Amino acid sequence: MIKSKKKNYLIFAFYDRMGILDFHVIESLKKYSSQFSIIFVSDGKIKSKDKKKIDFVEKIITKEHKEMDFGSWKLGLNFLKNKKVENILLVNDSTIGPFVDIRKIFDSMRNKKVDFWGITSAGTESEFHIQSYFLYLKKKCIKSKFFINFFLNIKKQKSKADLVKKYEIGLTQGLISNGMKTGSYLGHFDKDIHSNENCINLFLENKLPFFKVKNFVSNPYRLKNMYKIFEKLNKKKYLGYIERINNSKNFKHLYYKVPQFKKILISKKFIIIRSKIVYENRIWRFYVKFLGIYIFFFLMPLISNKNTYKSDSNYH
Repeated sequence: MIKSKKKNYLIFAFYDRMGILDFHVIESLKKYSSQFSIIFVSDGKIKSKDKKKIDFVEKIITKEHKEMDFGSWKLGLNFLKNKKVENILLVNDSTIGPFVDIRKIFDSMRNKKVDFWGITSAGTESEFHIQSYFLYLKKKCIKSKFFINFFLNIKKQKSKADLVKKYEIGLTQGLISNGMKTGSYLGHFDKDIHSNENCINLFLENKLPFFKVKNFVSNPYRLKNMYKIFEKLNKKKYLGYIERINNSKNFKHLYYKVPQFKKILISKKFIIIRSKIVYENRIWRFYVKFLGIYIFFFLMPLISNKNTYKSDSNYH
């Protein structure tokens, strides 16, 4: 639990092309407000009636910058430059949650000797990073020359991939290079935990306190148990949200299934029949191997419903 929120700030990065604050964003802000003074930064205008719904935050900044979440955090940090700040939590609107009391999260991290941390970390070696949908930084980090210069030099990137490499990975790697220690609440995953079935299992077990909006809205990674998430949450609320984002009442992506199986006949050295989705290349492959040699191999591109994800969010 955080003793006082006076010197603990949360900068929330938000974007919606229509300037609409959906219910889950407001719910998230309310949960955070018990522990943090909130600086809400929107990459563009938001509707006046929605501003009134978050009148409990300390500051609302609406300015188009097209620099994605890091650009919004830059604006928030600039607002705080003359304030006494002990800790900062950087959050964006790419997730729904938290679905646990945030005091539980901070209590579990209190005694860990780290200077910055997040819910999850991903990547290996030079690509290791704290995933930036939730990034908590202590005073040692935010007062460092590296951190200050890093955010002063945030600029618009050509793609999300460029942003992840230069800023999300770059921030973690830079802080570590400058002597900062890091850790994560849930642990480390070589690949993004939100891109495979583990995220569903951990969420249903109440271990993962957040869930990615894009998975809920379009299921781009073809997670076969998405419907379980949908059924656990308030179905009626989220139906309206998904319909608005996708401009469609088609919810098939929540119940999507692709056959995956592996059958070994006699032994691994003889015959293997397997069907598998390869997410990285977005293909479905079916093959038969005999004595280690492919005797039949079939590839079929997945028609990803990623393109149906018409979310206004810039964030990954």
